[in-house]
Amino acid sequence: DAWFADDKATAATVADQAAIDNMWQTARGDYSLYNQCSTGEFDTSGCLFRGNEGTIQIDLEKRGDNWVVAGAFYAEP
Repeated sequence: DAWFADDKATAATVADQAAIDNMWQTARGDYSLYNQCSTGEFDTSGCLFRGNEGTIQIDLEKRGDNWVVAGAFYAEP
């Protein structure tokens, strides 16, 4: 949501800086063609979002009671 709103300050409350930097380099668009996350059963999770603009992979880690975006990767189609 912070990425869609172009709100880096809010993103910084839930993501590492490297992940924020990578997300802000991705092409804007609709990534609803495919979106799925793993279960997170081992306090880590991965999410994949695909759309006409490309694919976004987000890596999450559970830190305390919160999930934090630890990494983000974008690939063009």
